[in-house]
Amino acid sequence: MNKSNHRTAKSEGEDDMSTLAIVRKELQKLPEEVEQEYKDRTLEEAFHRLYRIQEKNEKQQKEYDELKEKWLAVKISQGGYLAINFSDKDMTQAVIRILEDINMTLGKKITPFQRILVDRLMIAIIDGMRYERMFSVARYKLNEDSSITWNETPDRIAYLREARRGKESADERILRLTQALTGSTTLHVQVKNAVIAQNMQINHDQPKDLEKITASKNEEDTK
Repeated sequence: MNKSNHRTAKSEGEDDMSTLAIVRKELQKLPEEVEQEYKDRTLEEAFHRLYRIQEKNEKQQKEYDELKEKWLAVKISQGGYLAINFSDKDMTQAVIRILEDINMTLGKKITPFQRILVDRLMIAIIDGMRYERMFSVARYKLNEDSSITWNETPDRIAYLREARRGKESADERILRLTQALTGSTTLHVQVKNAVIAQNMQINHDQPKDLEKITASKNEEDTK
């Protein structure tokens, strides 16, 4: 057999069949699988078979393009993978690891509603990462002598206030979604206490209240 064809031997009549049809003919539905799981598994197998073909003919390329869209839709529907596309590039690997840990904790048999919650949870985690970065960048001013001072310029104060609200919102969403996924009241209390402690530390470290600083700065600007 010519290996350049990148195909296994086919029985008579299979040349006219799609790769997906061939895969579903070869792979049987497992006893523990529901119908949709079987369709998703065989779709992924057919997609990867076509992907491995270096030089696709017109028919193969058309089927590959169709299966690629369906395969991506399956991945997105599994929960969390849509969020990865929206994560900052330098955070992507961390986001993937968090998602893998969450899926491993929940197990393979999660419901469609749980997948939706995982997707929202990952978005909240990514938002939290971004607001943490925003807050860190805007909070301090690097001086010429390499010392660091608190940055109290009006534009930075407004920026910090928004970042702090974003951080708190992300924390609350993570808390609610985690509780909804696990049903753990113990986890709810632990996470809530951690969020409260974090916010208390943030407020304690600030020399002045952000709202008051903004108000006083605005009054000075109008004089």
